[in-house]
Amino acid sequence: MIILKLTRILLVGAGVWHLFGSSVQGALTQPALTLTANPGSGANYRLGDGGHTLDLNLSPSGTLSTATFSVGGGFAFYSVSNLTVFDVRYAQSQQPFSGNIGNGTGTLQTPLNTPFYLGYYVQNSLPSSTINATSNDGYGWAELVRGSNGLSLIDSALQNPSGGIIVGTTTTVPEPSTWGFLGLGAATLLATVWPRGSNGPPGAVPRALACLKG
Repeated sequence: MIILKLTRILLVGAGVWHLFGSSVQGALTQPALTLTANPGSGANYRLGDGGHTLDLNLSPSGTLSTATFSVGGGFAFYSVSNLTVFDVRYAQSQQPFSGNIGNGTGTLQTPLNTPFYLGYYVQNSLPSSTINATSNDGYGWAELVRGSNGLSLIDSALQNPSGGIIVGTTTTVPEPSTWGFLGLGAATLLATVWPRGSNGPPGAVPRALACLKG
């Protein structure tokens, strides 16, 4: 019985530690994205973090299009919304707007006087023409707005490496293994306090806490 209780505590504790440990490791580790007007090469703007840059043209109607981009490590920009979970799954499954990897659309229509977001993915593995997102890559975002005087950067963040980032924040997305730890610990705990076939009576939660306390 004592061994079973210790096992439950270790499983739940490992999940909690992994969850909050990932958040600490996800602190900002590289400069935030910057936007520069008139970078040359026929482009209107340059967006990047110093190591990876994207030169953009902005048409009078508000269409952003790719002029040139750096050819170093792999990177890609995505059209995203505020509070999007921009992580491995998103980068791998969605089509980017532009970058030097993936099949970007190349153009993006921007709203007037309304902020919009670009997700920023940095591939830290060996250079590749395809996106192979992992939790060891960099994930960031940039909030921009198009006004009467052109494009402006409102805010931005980049976490590299990390499992992902919540757009509009500096909150790290836990790695998939984190949820596995928490799920396994919770399942083990609840299986011992809820009898088979029970719908979970009101006293189940107090009993669960009592098990952890011993």
